[in-house]
Amino acid sequence: MKVKKIVLALTLGSFASGAMAFNFGAIMQKAQEQMEQATQGGQNQSQGSLFGGVNNNSKQESTYLSNAEAIENYCEGRDRNTRDMIFKDEFTSASRELAGKYFADLDSLGRILHTDKSKVYPGTALVRLEKKYITRIDSPLIKKVGLDFYANPTPKTLAAVIKAAETASDYRDFEDTDNPPSDRDMANTLLAMILLQYRDSLSDKSAPEKILRKTAMYDNNARAMMARVEIFHRNNMKAFNGYLGSGGSSSPIGTETIVWAMDNLKGWDQAERYRQGFKSSQEFVNELSKNKKAGSLDSIRKDIDVTLSKAGNINEEMLALLSGGDAVSERKARQDIIESEMSGKASVIEIRIAKNSEVEKALAEARAKNALVDNKSQEAFKKAVSKKRDVIFELKSLSSQLGVRALSFDSDINELNDLTTQLENGFTDICSSAYADTRFLQEQKIRDDEKVEAKDPEDPSEWD
Repeated sequence: MKVKKIVLALTLGSFASGAMAFNFGAIMQKAQEQMEQATQGGQNQSQGSLFGGVNNNSKQESTYLSNAEAIENYCEGRDRNTRDMIFKDEFTSASRELAGKYFADLDSLGRILHTDKSKVYPGTALVRLEKKYITRIDSPLIKKVGLDFYANPTPKTLAAVIKAAETASDYRDFEDTDNPPSDRDMANTLLAMILLQYRDSLSDKSAPEKILRKTAMYDNNARAMMARVEIFHRNNMKAFNGYLGSGGSSSPIGTETIVWAMDNLKGWDQAERYRQGFKSSQEFVNELSKNKKAGSLDSIRKDIDVTLSKAGNINEEMLALLSGGDAVSERKARQDIIESEMSGKASVIEIRIAKNSEVEKALAEARAKNALVDNKSQEAFKKAVSKKRDVIFELKSLSSQLGVRALSFDSDINELNDLTTQLENGFTDICSSAYADTRFLQEQKIRDDEKVEAKDPEDPSEWD
């Protein structure tokens, strides 16, 4: 069975070859036992044997958030008003030594950690540094270190991850037949994921695989990532099946990989067994649904433009509340000049972002100079914040769809990367504006008591 050559050329081509770390005869035997257990008349279904004890049929209780909480939940710290401080994050001698083990250009590392955080590598969605993977780390300590880096990728937070990978507890409970990973194992898997995201800047591009080969002895996330290394880089079907069968299938990366394999590896001999084993898993159903519901690049591009247009309109509403209609008219005139100057030189989305930025500048000035003096204007402003929150969720969902396209091999890599960068820029702009809105309400001592049900932008049922 052959995987498209273009996939091999575009993915993980920088990894060095190495001997397999496992006895794959034993691995496949374990895989057989797992799949048989999963399909035995619903036995142990509440344990979700392929999903690490998660009961995928249980209905979770809804969580309700304030506007400020929801904005933070979706934006995850993307605030240009505070981000300038990040690039001033200087190395200590210790953190410089740690980062220097993996990165050569330390002087530019602060900028690289931010600009390449959303970089797309087609066919390897696992290297998109996503919060959903980090939140599934079992160790609270390593999860916190990972989330700190994700929210604020700086040399300092990177050094904390590297330090954890070297010094966290390496205790493993060998009485547990599943050989659970130690904190150090999980920290090393996290480090490998981070290095994969920034692999163009690594001094040794084989470093992630070297780390994963060791941690895959114990960590299911590492096994799933190694499964993808083997199929994408080496077309090694036996190793691919082995890493998934030994526990890699029970990680979210493994679920995505299995769905990809069902769609792309024609005649895959494990497809039906996984389909039967996972048929009661909501996570598996969601992954299948994502592939069907994610839009094409053209449709996603149009949706991004429409959604950013909504964001611009909301900012104009806010500006009118604070400074009056004349301020909006003045900015509209300047927007027309921007569009004329950029026409033919930039994409539609880039022009939209530039026009929105012009309104946001005026809105920032208005927040600093004016107040909402009556209940009517206060309620209107709070309503606009709620609409901005919904726009942020829509953009986050479109980002999730781009992640599906990155895994599907049906999109031009340059086009995909450009669109991802444009979406990230527009998303960061509107998040920065929303953060400023919530701070403004706090400064004005205006309570925003609205509660909204928390939604998951990764859930394809929310993409309609």
